[in-house]
Amino acid sequence: MPIPFGVESPGYVAVRVLQYLAFSLWTGSVGASLWWSRHSMHVGETAVGVSRAALVRMLRGALLLLVLSLVLRLWAQAHAFDDTTLWPQPVMVMTLLRKTVWGRAWMLEALALGVGAVAAWSMRRDGSNDGAWRTAAGVTLMLAFSFALSGHAASSPSLLPLAVLADTAHATAAGAWIGGIVVLVVAALPATRTTVGGARGLALSNAITAFSNMALAAVTTLVATGAFASWLHVGSLAQLWSSVYGRTLLIKLFVMTPMLLAGLVNWRWIQPRLRTHLSADVALQWSLRIELGFAVAALLMTAILVATPTPMEG
Repeated sequence: MPIPFGVESPGYVAVRVLQYLAFSLWTGSVGASLWWSRHSMHVGETAVGVSRAALVRMLRGALLLLVLSLVLRLWAQAHAFDDTTLWPQPVMVMTLLRKTVWGRAWMLEALALGVGAVAAWSMRRDGSNDGAWRTAAGVTLMLAFSFALSGHAASSPSLLPLAVLADTAHATAAGAWIGGIVVLVVAALPATRTTVGGARGLALSNAITAFSNMALAAVTTLVATGAFASWLHVGSLAQLWSSVYGRTLLIKLFVMTPMLLAGLVNWRWIQPRLRTHLSADVALQWSLRIELGFAVAALLMTAILVATPTPMEG
């Protein structure tokens, strides 16, 4: 009896969502370690220490989830070759890894996670090992590149190198944006509670300002690389509503719209009030959670898109 865990199955979509979420946590942790260091003089050393300690825990948790998704993806991909047995034959798995672009991308991801494990567990508990964070940043790019090699970009009918590079930038930007939201909720906001009075409002405001600067760059990158990928893979405007891939892409864009609006509210209305109205902290937390909810929905649509043939692929 066939095992229902192939590359287009709901189970594999769930694995890819896990992979993208874990990558976002990893990327958000790395990015946040840079902005908290840059703004430490404005938020206080105690808050920075609390936050970076949380970032180390988040980084290590993300690594474990990435390893889990790596194993499950190999298992699911192997079922695309033979779905009649629970455990794929070792010879078939080795052929998959050595003879296909997907397999080489998988091995690159495995290598990146090995390097990432060394970096994550060489950090001090307070996250003060800057060299390890720089290594983790390099791992981020390796992971994003491996994702591009195992997705639609690797089979692009034209401009293949540019397609892979654009997809790498797209994944990195998405991870930084979504992961940054998680960091604000679970690390930055709790860390600022170590300060009191007006200092806390200043700390919150500076944290949001730092995140907003990064998020603006990430969104700009997402729009540019997403538009390029759509032009490359969809082919024509009519294919947006006449193909499964195009309609799925439209749903993803629809889901991302409230996410963008929530970010705009945080940036233009809530953040300026944090310095003088600490009650804005509650509105900020609700807005961030809403933004994060739509971000998870966007990751789900991305996972479905990866398994959906593009119009250009026939």
